[in-house]
Amino acid sequence: MRQYLRNARLVVGLGATAIDLTGLRIRFEVIKNQLTSRLQNACKVEVFNLSQSSREKIEERGTQIELRAGYGDKLRTLFSGQLRRAFSVHENVEWITTIYANEEWQAIQGSTVSQQWSAGTPARTVLDDLAKTFGEPADGFRVQDIGDLPSILRPLSLSGASSEAMNGLAETYGFTWGWVDGRLEIVGAEPEFSDSVVEISASTGMVGSPVVTDLGIEVTTLLNPSLKVHRKIEIKSVGPGITVGLIETRETVPTLHEGVYTIGEIESVGDTHGNDWLSKIKTFRREAA
Repeated sequence: MRQYLRNARLVVGLGATAIDLTGLRIRFEVIKNQLTSRLQNACKVEVFNLSQSSREKIEERGTQIELRAGYGDKLRTLFSGQLRRAFSVHENVEWITTIYANEEWQAIQGSTVSQQWSAGTPARTVLDDLAKTFGEPADGFRVQDIGDLPSILRPLSLSGASSEAMNGLAETYGFTWGWVDGRLEIVGAEPEFSDSVVEISASTGMVGSPVVTDLGIEVTTLLNPSLKVHRKIEIKSVGPGITVGLIETRETVPTLHEGVYTIGEIESVGDTHGNDWLSKIKTFRREAA
């Protein structure tokens, strides 16, 4: 992956009335966490020196925003969701507009369920019916490695917020749920996605050294929008390079941190006019190298 000419694009709104803020200074922090279903993916963006009319329009609650980032013209969606709060302040000679957003916030907050199922109904049927109450954002939702759920033993009645009902099922059957790039995913404890394993090493942009935590490994790399929660990374350590003519060789230096891990949380930070341009990854250890 090319790791120079870093670039970001922020679009606020939909269709003909959308505001494209590409070219302005954009500073952002995006957190995607699916260690628990009770945390929504969140985004904070600061945009510098918007016009007064743009500031007023952006401060409308519920507006759709999409943040794309990458290198050169190769941009990928880093966050897509709804604006929850925005405000502008004047600092020195600059206007700074701060935006807070959550992924599919409107679907989570506005969806309710009022439905009954008879004894003997497969739990998977209950789960599918409940997912559909989130409406259009859940169309084509994905279920990954939750196993064969048993049938319910007694009649079941659910009434109230769909999110709370889904949290109850998640606790009962041991899965997590949430939105990944605008798509609802319901994921078992040890999912096996077909996505390619992303290598994290010095040659691919690893910054510093991995750190061991109680949960697994924390590692930082240059911003990589292709990283997703529940998917795997492989950490590799590579020694200094030796160049002879046009031939370059690198010595592999094994460490205790090498291996394949599952991403539990990604914090992406960037500044199109500053130094920050990083993905900070928290993982669970899954298998040795």
